[in-house]
Amino acid sequence: MPSALHRVSKGYNEIDLSYWRDPTLAELLSDPLVKAMMKADGVSRRKLEELVNKVMAQRMANKLIPSTPRGAKAG
Repeated sequence: MPSALHRVSKGYNEIDLSYWRDPTLAELLSDPLVKAMMKADGVSRRKLEELVNKVMAQRMANKLIPSTPRGAKAG
């Protein structure tokens, strides 16, 4: 979570963004639009959660998280 120092200046006013964060997987999968798309595509929430957790564990175990964004030139 960003610190209280993360602020966006807008003229003379400052907007505190310290409480903003990315949604969790559970929050994303609870969204009505995501649920509707998953239902239309025949995607099981349980199986998708298992897949995401498995991939995350493998990436962390093998340190496959790239140090530079895909497509960016290193160095």
